[in-house]
Amino acid sequence: MFNKSSLVARLLYRGDEIAFEQGVLVIRSASGEDIPSSWLKENQGQITKELVTMLGIDLVRCIGYSTGCYGIKHCPGVSLQFEWIVSGGDAYVVFNADLKRAKSTKAGAKGAPLPKGHFRVGGRSKFVKFWARIGLQMPKRLSSFHDYMGNLKKLIFTGMIKEGEKLDKDSIKPFSISADEVSSRFKELTDNTRTTSRQSTDNIRTNDPDKQTHESPSAQVSGMFSTTGDSNYGTRSTGSTDTGSDIISYKEGKKHPSEQSIEEWLEDYDGV
Repeated sequence: MFNKSSLVARLLYRGDEIAFEQGVLVIRSASGEDIPSSWLKENQGQITKELVTMLGIDLVRCIGYSTGCYGIKHCPGVSLQFEWIVSGGDAYVVFNADLKRAKSTKAGAKGAPLPKGHFRVGGRSKFVKFWARIGLQMPKRLSSFHDYMGNLKKLIFTGMIKEGEKLDKDSIKPFSISADEVSSRFKELTDNTRTTSRQSTDNIRTNDPDKQTHESPSAQVSGMFSTTGDSNYGTRSTGSTDTGSDIISYKEGKKHPSEQSIEEWLEDYDGV
């Protein structure tokens, strides 16, 4: 069951297409026109959360990282912090990394600690394999990942819980689901708006481009991760569902999309 007044429902009813491609939310307008960037920026978080909830799954977004010594052995590494989109719970993963200088330079002597947030990894390390798997641009030097870490925040991921809040680093992948599959999941919204011929449209992205996932309120599956066709998603076994969202900030005096009439919402969507 889903909320027919949600942004996702309204977009699908209009005949627009919604998909996730390698972790990036993609919306294609039925008219073929570009979707206003300001509207996308304001509503992308809401659309992402609504779609994930409607699909009955939970996914994670990276909210930051840190470097330090972790575990009972205090091994040096880099920790990625995640947040579950629907439940709002925390998750993390730790990769081994070197936090000391490999050689002496003007900036410091060999063996001295690297600046806060900086780290070094080997070419065959788990971290490099993770980075390659998610499809982000590889730094020219393996010691300069700190300049690229912000790119992780632009993607939505699937992941499996290893224990507690710790994710299995090998399970983390960008979430993908095709527009056709989204459409097939919600046929009652799309059957009346599809036509036999349609203008070709450009992909409009909402932003530039480590075993078990969160469980939705209706999901009872534990320890599952599935890949079907062009999509990959799972359900999480623990965590409560928080339907509130602080992702979107609205202008003073402006109604939340869920409180707007169809006409008000369409005016925001079409009026730019």
